[in-house]
Amino acid sequence: MVDWSHENARAQAGPELVLLGGRVLSRQVAESDPGRWQTVLQDVYLSRETPRCLCRGRESPIPMYVERRGRTYSLKRTPGSGESHHQACPSHGGMDVSGVNGGSTSAIHKRSDGLLDIKLDVPLRTVQVGRGATAASAPTAATPTGAGSSRQQVKLLGLLHLLWERAGLHRWTPPAPEQRPRTLGDVYEKLRNELDDIVLGKSRASSIVYVPDTRLDDPAQRHKEALIAESYMHLQAKCPAGERPVLMVIAECRSFFDGKYSRGLRLKGFPDSMPIWIPASAMTQIEKGWNGRLERFMSAMGGSAGEGTRLFVIAGLQFSEKGALNWLYGSLMETTGRFIPVESGFEAQVANALVEEGRAFVKPLRYTGQEEVHPDFVLTDTKRPWYLEVFGMATPQYLERKRAKITHYRESGKLLWSWDAAAGTQLPPFPVG
Repeated sequence: MVDWSHENARAQAGPELVLLGGRVLSRQVAESDPGRWQTVLQDVYLSRETPRCLCRGRESPIPMYVERRGRTYSLKRTPGSGESHHQACPSHGGMDVSGVNGGSTSAIHKRSDGLLDIKLDVPLRTVQVGRGATAASAPTAATPTGAGSSRQQVKLLGLLHLLWERAGLHRWTPPAPEQRPRTLGDVYEKLRNELDDIVLGKSRASSIVYVPDTRLDDPAQRHKEALIAESYMHLQAKCPAGERPVLMVIAECRSFFDGKYSRGLRLKGFPDSMPIWIPASAMTQIEKGWNGRLERFMSAMGGSAGEGTRLFVIAGLQFSEKGALNWLYGSLMETTGRFIPVESGFEAQVANALVEEGRAFVKPLRYTGQEEVHPDFVLTDTKRPWYLEVFGMATPQYLERKRAKITHYRESGKLLWSWDAAAGTQLPPFPVG
C-alpha cells in the first residue's frame, strides 16, 4: 500500500517525486539525507521492487530501477525512457541526436535495442610498457588496441557535448517560480542517466565513465574512494594480459594546484584524497589549447570579473602502482554559471544576457563532423527561429569565414542576429516576436 500521507507527497505529484518501497519521496533526500536515501534504495534493491517516477503524476508512474555498484545504490531510469519523463524531472533526457550535426555517421550508431554505440578517438585501454612505467609517461602507452578501423570517430570533447545535448543541458527555458534552479547535482545525475544509454567499446559507458555526486561528508568520501578503486579493478579484470584499462571521469573542476612533481587537479564531488595528477607535458598542452578558458576559470576562483565561469573536464585516468590517479588524456569545456556551454568570454556574455532577460534558447553543440554553418545560439521563443552569431576575432581567415556565414544565412532565408564583438561594439538588443 502506498503511503500518500508522507510529508513530501501531499501534492501527490511533482517532477522530483518517486515511489520507493511503498513510500513517496523527493529525490532531494539524496542530498539532504544521503544515509536515509541509500537505506531506502538498498531495501528496494533487495526486495526487487520496481521503483516508479511520479513526475507525470500518480496516475502515470514511469518504471525505474535501482543499480548497485560496490556499496553504492543509485536510482536509474529504464533505457530509452528519458523522453517520457517530465521536462523538469531529473530523469528527463535521451533526446535523439540522429540527423543532427552533419547527420548520422558510423561514429554514432543507434542499435536495435535503442542504445547508442559510439566510437571514440581515444583508447579505452593501453599496452603495458614495463614494470613501474605509467601510461602518462610512456610514449607507446596511448596506442589504442584495435587500431586501423575505418569507422569514423568522435573526439573526447564531442562525447561530452553529445551527453550534454541528450540530457537537454544545452537548452535554457526560464524556470517557473516554484521550480528550483538547476544545480551541479542535477547535472551529474543527468549525465549518469545518459551514460546508461551509451555503449563504448562493447561495454556500457556507465561502467567506463565515472561521474560523482556532490556529497563530500566523510562517509561519502570513503565510499567514493572504494567505488573508484572497485571500478578500476573491474575494468582491469576484463583487460587482456599485458594491457591496462582507462577509467574515464566527467566532473566540474574545483582547483588546480602545484604538486612536488606534477600539477594537481581537484574535481567537485571527488574525494579530497584523490586528486588528478597531470604531467608537465599534458599541462603545457592544456595551458596552450585552453588558455582563455583557464584564465576565466582562475579569475572566477578569485571572485573577480570571471565570476560564474565553470570548467568541466572529461579525462582518461589510470592508477599508478601507489594508487594515484594519473591523467592520460582529457579535454575541457567551459560553461556559464547555469551550465550553458560556451566557447569564449563573448559567448558567455550573450548567454548570461539571454538568461537575465528571461529568454528561451538553445546552444547547438558539436560532436561529429563540421556542418556548413554552426550558430552560436538559437532563440526558441520567437515565431521563427533566430540564429545568433558572435564574431569575436578579426584575422583574415576568420573574416572570410564570417562573410561565408552571413551569405549562407541570407541565401537560405534564415533570420540572423549578430554581434561584432571584436570591433568593440555594444551588445545589440535581442530579437522579439
